[in-house]
Amino acid sequence: MKSKLKSKLNILLIILIGIFVVGCLAQVYSTNTFYKMDKVNYYNIDELKISAKYHRGTKDMGVFIVNDLNQNAKDTWFMVEEFAKLGYHVYVFDLPSQGHTKGSVEFGYKQSEYLAEQYYTGVVAFSQLAKLNEENIHIIASGVSARTALQTATKGFFDPKDLTLISTQTNILDKLDLDVINFVKEEDVKFMKDLSASNPGENIHLITSNLNNKSSVAENEALKQRLEQGSTGAVNENEVTLSVVKNVLPINEIENKSVIDETVSYIASRDGYQYTPNMFLTVKSFMSVFLSLLALAIIILAYKIKGKDYYKEKGSIPFNKEFVISKLLAVLPAGILVFLLPVAIYFLASPIIAVPYFVLVKISLISCYGIVIFYLYYRTTIANDIGSQIFYKDPKDNVKGGLVVTGLVLVMLYLLSVSGNNIVFNVFSMKTLWLIVFSIFAYFIFYIEEREKEVMIASQLQRFMMSSFNFLVILIVAIILLIMGQFVLALDFVGLGFDIVFVLAVGKLLKSVNSPTRFNALVQSVILCGLMLAQTVLFF
Repeated sequence: MKSKLKSKLNILLIILIGIFVVGCLAQVYSTNTFYKMDKVNYYNIDELKISAKYHRGTKDMGVFIVNDLNQNAKDTWFMVEEFAKLGYHVYVFDLPSQGHTKGSVEFGYKQSEYLAEQYYTGVVAFSQLAKLNEENIHIIASGVSARTALQTATKGFFDPKDLTLISTQTNILDKLDLDVINFVKEEDVKFMKDLSASNPGENIHLITSNLNNKSSVAENEALKQRLEQGSTGAVNENEVTLSVVKNVLPINEIENKSVIDETVSYIASRDGYQYTPNMFLTVKSFMSVFLSLLALAIIILAYKIKGKDYYKEKGSIPFNKEFVISKLLAVLPAGILVFLLPVAIYFLASPIIAVPYFVLVKISLISCYGIVIFYLYYRTTIANDIGSQIFYKDPKDNVKGGLVVTGLVLVMLYLLSVSGNNIVFNVFSMKTLWLIVFSIFAYFIFYIEEREKEVMIASQLQRFMMSSFNFLVILIVAIILLIMGQFVLALDFVGLGFDIVFVLAVGKLLKSVNSPTRFNALVQSVILCGLMLAQTVLFF
């Protein structure tokens, strides 16, 4: 009976792998304009090599697209496809430390002209390459980049045909801003004070979602009002429109069908063209999520097929009240360390090297509990003296099997990356150094996660509770963010939660082939830190 079930599960696994591979290839094939774009790297005013891509169109019109600060150019690929179909020249680039570009972004970027200068050099490179006048170029920008596009226009760095600003992250209404390092009051920023009906004097299309608290409808209405203040009806004044897309989650909106339809329709109508929305965009935009879930299902199913409860044979320490209380009490010192570690890293490292400021807190939330509990297990008799059995030397089990599984997981991540889940950064940049540092920090939690299950007498439910304790701090912070009304940041932590579940599943698969625990913990920490660093910028 068991052999028949195992055969059926093997067939199911093969089917799921087939669907996954075909899905990834179909996603790439159906949106292949991005991969066919010419690589046209250029140097900015700081002589930094910027990674850019260019699609040569058939019309004398172009679109210059810039993604949000923590994203990169690859996320624009659906929008690139739609403009390419209409015959537009299209240009996308990675800001410093985004995607394939090295370098870093200046601290205090909200008040300086650093990002505006990046836009200026990018538009100049595009206009020269496509042989287009600036008045024939449409600017599209998202998030922080949308704010910067507005700044660039007010400074007179360029004079495009129009600006489409998606989820513009201004703070005219003085909302709570948790970006404490780069925080500014908008009234103290010169270009924000200078906004008026005649400055920048452009056609501006604002787009946001009713679910976006960072770029709320009220905030965009306030921005629109400021861009129209002092209007006299002159022809050189701003013409501002505001579109609110309904029920679009504030997660990389530049890939969302409703946002793409709104953006392309507006620009096409401005040029006298007719745009027919792509009915398959909804499927394509959700495909990356489906493929991620499918990858997780494949890893879990592969583990289940082994049919061996590895932990059941190992346990000798009971899962009891003392153990639970000890685990919960360890959250308190870990919570303190969560605040101290990123502050220490920031003040010690930022004067000498570029820092991935936006992920420091995330890394701390993941690693601090592991560091604390590792120390307590090693130095005390806490939790039934579990430490007396955890720190044994790994037998040299199936290292080759672990390497094979790791290789297959990396292939899977690569396929996810090229099919929409952006998992890429320049390995020759400072991010690689931070990958090493952060992986060391995160190593402890995955080591403890595995060792606890090996030495505890526990049911599957109790082992699930152990994992929950190890990452409880992240759940607490996500709930606090929701209570504070920080919906966008809370969603970001939901994404982090999925990454953790994925990495834990990888760990179980590695253990199912008897791969050594220390090796497994290292692989898990590197994968998780790599996923986070791919979606952030460095500050210096």
